[in-house]
Amino acid sequence: MSAGGGELQFVTSVDVAPALRFHPQVHWSSDGTRLYYGRPLELKGPADDPKTDLVSIRLDGTDRKPLLRLPPVDDLAPSPDGQWLLFSTRDEVYVTALPPAEVTPTPEVSLKEASVPVWRLTDEAGGYAAWADQGRAITWTLGATFHRLDDRRRDGVRRGAEGEEGRARPGRASRARRASRARTASKASRRRKAEEPRVPTSESFHISVSLPRAVPSGVLALTGARVVTMKGDEILPSADIVITGNRITAIGTSGSVTIPSGATRMDATGTTIAPGLIDTHAHLHYSGFEVLPETKWEYAANLAYGVTTVYDPSAPSLDVFEQAEMVEAGRLLGPRVYSSGDVLYGGQQARRCMPRSTARTMRAVRCAG
Repeated sequence: MSAGGGELQFVTSVDVAPALRFHPQVHWSSDGTRLYYGRPLELKGPADDPKTDLVSIRLDGTDRKPLLRLPPVDDLAPSPDGQWLLFSTRDEVYVTALPPAEVTPTPEVSLKEASVPVWRLTDEAGGYAAWADQGRAITWTLGATFHRLDDRRRDGVRRGAEGEEGRARPGRASRARRASRARTASKASRRRKAEEPRVPTSESFHISVSLPRAVPSGVLALTGARVVTMKGDEILPSADIVITGNRITAIGTSGSVTIPSGATRMDATGTTIAPGLIDTHAHLHYSGFEVLPETKWEYAANLAYGVTTVYDPSAPSLDVFEQAEMVEAGRLLGPRVYSSGDVLYGGQQARRCMPRSTARTMRAVRCAG
């Protein structure tokens, strides 16, 4: 749709792949005549590695062109000048040069070996990568830490890309040839590794945002209820409960508890009051996806059935932590919410950790939560 308003114009449908972001990312070309987006490739067999194509398309939905083939990605962002591609996969952020024109077959970016050079920008882990300052800086986050890598710090990447022009990395040499080449060129390889451009450390900024926790005021007395006390098998057939602020300050059989003057009284005769239930494996966050409702039905339903605390071991981090904090701040009705965030599996998907080392696994865990 035009920025000035008007009719909506359909361009194309976009498939969704398992990733940090549920909704597809779409970017404009520098001249505003094309769109870039990621298109997950259809797997032909269960043993196939998932891959994603960076695709360019005209605004009328024609002339769709695959530009680069990548591992399964979470973020996919061409630079505003169309020369670079920023992407994240398996909890790391990378940058690679975009081909100046369509190439057949589609060039493939690999984290092991390929004809397209790629640089890892993250030291520990990261996600939610983006361009800033009209492409003069790259940003990403890791938990509450915001990282920034500006043009001055990226000079090594630019020099590396210039040095790689016209030189393809071996991708299909036989095992024997690679072994022989490695033996005869070990010294040269060590020298090249020492001389190759290294991405400098990014600037990092810790982000701290806080709101006061929602705490009720006053005194509330619930009278005449049947109460499960959690004192062994004890059940009081008729009891009074006094709540001061957000704490139970007294409980006992009806008439035995002193209720402060000025307390709000609520007749609970005919009801049963029990301690809140804790659900230690609750999946409450697989709807909405990045859209935060004013009332979340999953939260309200759990409260209605007496669940006051939940732990979600597999939830989109973009949703669960924000909504859990909204509950704590009194902005959203719900139980207390704890979660480990985005799920960690073993395997080949974008959000799956490949634990090659203890350090690598720890990075993945820090990134996830």
